[in-house]
Amino acid sequence: MSKPGGVMRADIQALRALAVLYVVINHLWPEWLPGGYVGVDIFFVISGFLITGHLLREFESSGRVALGRFWARRARRLLPAALLVLAVSAVLATLFVPPVARQNEFVQVGWAALYVLNWALAGQSLDYFAQDDGQTMVVHYWSLSVEEQFYLVWPLILLLVFALAKATRTSNGRRLLFPALSVLAVLSLAWAQIATNESPEAAYFQTTSRVWEFAAGGILAVAPALSAKRTASLQPLLWIGWGGLVASAFILDGNSGVPGLPALLPVASAVLVIGIGEASGSPLKRLTGARAAQSVGGLSYSAYLWHFPLIVVTPYLVGANLLAWHKLVILLLTFVLALGTKRLVEDPIRFGRVSRVRPGLVLVGTVTAMALVAGTTFGATAALRAHANQIRSDLVEDAQDGGECFGAQAVFSGADCPSSHLLADPAYLEEAPVDTFGEGGDGTRPFSCESEGIAGIEAEICFGGVKEGQQDLNVALVGDSHVSMWRSALANVADDYRLRIQSRTLGGCPPSLDPDLIAIGGVDQDGCLEWRRSVIEDVASDPDIDVVVTSSRANMYRYADGSPDHGTGYTEAWKSWLQSGKDVIVINDVPILSEAIVPCVTAEGVRVKDPCTRPRDEARGDTTLSKAAESMTHPRFHFTDYVNVFCDDELCHSIIGSIPAYRDSSHLSEAFVLSFGDEFLRKELRAISKER
Repeated sequence: MSKPGGVMRADIQALRALAVLYVVINHLWPEWLPGGYVGVDIFFVISGFLITGHLLREFESSGRVALGRFWARRARRLLPAALLVLAVSAVLATLFVPPVARQNEFVQVGWAALYVLNWALAGQSLDYFAQDDGQTMVVHYWSLSVEEQFYLVWPLILLLVFALAKATRTSNGRRLLFPALSVLAVLSLAWAQIATNESPEAAYFQTTSRVWEFAAGGILAVAPALSAKRTASLQPLLWIGWGGLVASAFILDGNSGVPGLPALLPVASAVLVIGIGEASGSPLKRLTGARAAQSVGGLSYSAYLWHFPLIVVTPYLVGANLLAWHKLVILLLTFVLALGTKRLVEDPIRFGRVSRVRPGLVLVGTVTAMALVAGTTFGATAALRAHANQIRSDLVEDAQDGGECFGAQAVFSGADCPSSHLLADPAYLEEAPVDTFGEGGDGTRPFSCESEGIAGIEAEICFGGVKEGQQDLNVALVGDSHVSMWRSALANVADDYRLRIQSRTLGGCPPSLDPDLIAIGGVDQDGCLEWRRSVIEDVASDPDIDVVVTSSRANMYRYADGSPDHGTGYTEAWKSWLQSGKDVIVINDVPILSEAIVPCVTAEGVRVKDPCTRPRDEARGDTTLSKAAESMTHPRFHFTDYVNVFCDDELCHSIIGSIPAYRDSSHLSEAFVLSFGDEFLRKELRAISKER
């Protein structure tokens, strides 16, 4: 609890200092302090202790809790600095972040302003520890969202218990509050463990998985105070508490299962430190009471707000990944900004004239400010999305006839294209992440799709190409997402060869008859096996199908023991189609980039020539498909490989013909697929058309 006069206990201020340093160092140097994220858990325990104690003392002294005044006080304390950093982050995103990443920045700023970001991230199952995967300048606001939800609901829970105490004529509300909070803590911890086992990425952000940490501090506030003699006798245990906090930062990591049972180590350690109280007459007292510790603790809130925007925006400013000196500058600037924010924003609003404004007006102003920030960023997001749709439409249109140096034509045309590997327009990256898979982003090449449920798998069967009855060839497109991405290209040449196309694809499920291959991407194993068996058999037995086009990200599939696919399941499928009189075209898998194209290109610089290349032997050596094809000698079997479109003798490229070739690390962008034009399967389809 606070000392008289509003001075914070030195040990709690030192805990805050440790917590914020843990988080900042973990974000800057995760390899040094893999468990530094437990600083958030420490903050939650502190909040539970302080807020519960404050509300309990108010109730015991006056018999009531002034909710409006409590919420207004919390709003004055937390929201001005938080909304300031959100606004600055939005401005930084506007000035320095490419449009494709800016959308996510604005969306998260909006959710953070409404203090529901944690639930938005839980819904996305974002991996908080994958710092290159979808991280924005404000992703750390998830913990502030949890804390604000705690401040909103916690007083209501306590009031309910107090009301129950009155109704049952229990003289001391603490007697009911202690078991109530204990039950709440146990239930929340159980939920956290179950949720972490089932979906650790989502569980990390859920308020329900964090309630037990606040409750642990609350139980401590409700427990009887220790006598001075008892406190003195327990002083040696403080070393254990602080030691547990230090150990947590090094023992735990992103795979430890926090906020489940492993979080008991930092939470219990924080409870021990707070519960015993301030050290006296020992080296520990000198450490926790040191001026540096107290100063950092006083700046902990603002430092937490500022550090992550600086970490995320700096690579955009310097055009490179963070170096050691960049990180040191970020660390220094974090505390400089924190000091300025505390003196110019936090303290004047907490203790100046605003502190005397009526609670109702404070709350109205708070809601208005939150709505303004959220509304502005959500509106900007909608504008960016509309712009992205226009870019996508323009790219698709250009892909039809973009010239001899556009996309894949830079290779097929044989023209001199010196800017082929230089991104023509940063806005082109907006097309890359869109998962159209040939749906026709502009609506000009739509496939008519309907659901087909096989063994519980909800897949789609789609039809496209020329109208039924006008076809010369019926083509079945069969495989996983690595054949789906060619659907636009096949539809693009449908008129040339009078193709009627049937698409039977399921991402993460290999078009193989090998029953032991393991599906990927969370696809149900039994359902995948039944689906591929059924589809392969259906295509083989359909007398109307003339040609089967297939591909797969075959090198990704493994057996249960981790060994790679030997490919015999593919040859079995191919032979079953050939034996039924069909031609089979196998498209070898494309080279794989080392990381998704958007974060890679934006990190290296959108104006950098030939960004994000990968050595050819790493990006695409021998594939399972190519090895399996070596055993095939049937005259109606065709194997095609476009590796030379993506790679020269040494390197494979991410930007080809001045546009993004990929939409992630392994799937092609729709514009690039369409840029193949009539070169797509030209040799194979011409030969088949002549024979038939």
